[in-house]
Amino acid sequence: MTEPDPNAVPLREYVEAMLRQRDKHIDQAIQAAAIATTKAEAATERRFEGVNEFRAALSDLAALQVPRAEFTLALSQINSKIEDLKIATDTKISDLRGSNRAGASALWGYIVGAGGFLSTIITVVVLLSRSGAN
Repeated sequence: MTEPDPNAVPLREYVEAMLRQRDKHIDQAIQAAAIATTKAEAATERRFEGVNEFRAALSDLAALQVPRAEFTLALSQINSKIEDLKIATDTKISDLRGSNRAGASALWGYIVGAGGFLSTIITVVVLLSRSGAN
């Protein structure tokens, strides 16, 4: 018979060592998975916080926006007021133009009247000076 190998390990010890090694690897894998799960949960929580902030911002924006019907009504009221002001302004401008024409006509009347008055005074003064000189 051949001599037993001094480095040989009985099968039972070998299998038990392999099982211990496998259990050790499984425990390490479970620990790594737990750490990865914790990190993933934290990242997911941060992402959902961002999503919730975005939703809140959209809600605030929607609350601040004016409904289309309300905007259309307000716009038509503003346009109506602008049209009324435009008509009133055009009327005032027309009145002012008319009064300017009337004022210009009156001014010419005053100038002609003043000229006539001055010529009358000059005539009276000349006649009085001739009658006094005689």
